[in-house]
Amino acid sequence: MLFRGTKSDVEGIKGSYWIRNDVCGTDNIGDPVSDAVWERNKNVAERLNITLSWVPTAGGTLDGDRAIIRSSVMASSDDYNMLLLTGNTSAGIGMNLYMRDISEIPHVDYAQPWWWEFANEALSMDGKSRQFIVGDMLLTNLS
Repeated sequence: MLFRGTKSDVEGIKGSYWIRNDVCGTDNIGDPVSDAVWERNKNVAERLNITLSWVPTAGGTLDGDRAIIRSSVMASSDDYNMLLLTGNTSAGIGMNLYMRDISEIPHVDYAQPWWWEFANEALSMDGKSRQFIVGDMLLTNLS
């Protein structure tokens, strides 16, 4: 999963509170939120029998991150299964149709209460497809 951040964010050394406490978490650094996020990710990966691998864009700027993603898409790369980006990073990418419609992904029920339906509908490019989804995974969405 590609996310907007740096290697330091993944390692929990320093960096963005958003990344550490919403996305990756860190293993037992003594921060209860970060440790809980780490534990959540571990449990989800075990339950789904997947490996979560966080890959920082390290583009340095919104335009830098967008350029990295654009290059990957234009090269037909399959390096990333998902993007976890801030809204202002992903909006330009979605508007240029670099993202696939994910509304028909098997086993994803968008009617479940953890999906933020109003936001997901508002973020649809045509009112039917979904290139973006918002749910309660990220604590900042709740605040």
